[in-house]
Amino acid sequence: MAKLNFNPQSADKREERGAMPAGEYMFSITESELKAGRKPGSQVLGLTYTCLQDGFKGRKMWQYLNIVNPSADAQRIAQSELREICEAAGLGNQVLDDSVKLHNVPMLVKIKIEKDESGQYDDKNKPVAWKPAGAAQGAAPGGFRPPVATPASPASFKAPVATPAPAAGPSQPAQAPAQQSLEPQDGSTTSTTTSPSESPAAQPAAEQPTGRPTPPWMKRAS
Repeated sequence: MAKLNFNPQSADKREERGAMPAGEYMFSITESELKAGRKPGSQVLGLTYTCLQDGFKGRKMWQYLNIVNPSADAQRIAQSELREICEAAGLGNQVLDDSVKLHNVPMLVKIKIEKDESGQYDDKNKPVAWKPAGAAQGAAPGGFRPPVATPASPASFKAPVATPAPAAGPSQPAQAPAQQSLEPQDGSTTSTTTSPSESPAAQPAAEQPTGRPTPPWMKRAS
């Protein structure tokens, strides 16, 4: 038996175990450490993420980046991920000389669930993509942005206007619609509605010569 003086309310609650559902959440990097890797000459950057989002606030996630590694592929992947992390933290245009610059900068992190195939360990979360915190503003869950303004409306309006043109094309004579559309509706007549071949005044005007004297036999007839 041991005598204690322990108040349970003065102690922090134990961190909840289990993986968070896959998706995008607000995180910040709260700890970082550079240490030697298992392979000679390799360096591993360890990052600790803390969730900032309601419902999972305070949850931790860890990541280890092989920023220096004998394997060219492993090093390339790790450095590409570190570049994306720097860009999400607003440090994409400067040299990262100290990992503390990544600390306490909110960012939108996409995570997935990584299962232990051996079954010895619990499922854990793994970060797979990083975006600036501003990318989450105005977006629906999952990064989907509802289509507020699209060009579909103007396009659908123009479509009915273009269709009548082929219907009235070469199947009908070109002069028939002109007479129909130009003819007055009140019964009056005008010379612009008839063609030159149908106008009785147009033929004498075209055939009568101008500037020649009138023959004598036409004067006697009149």
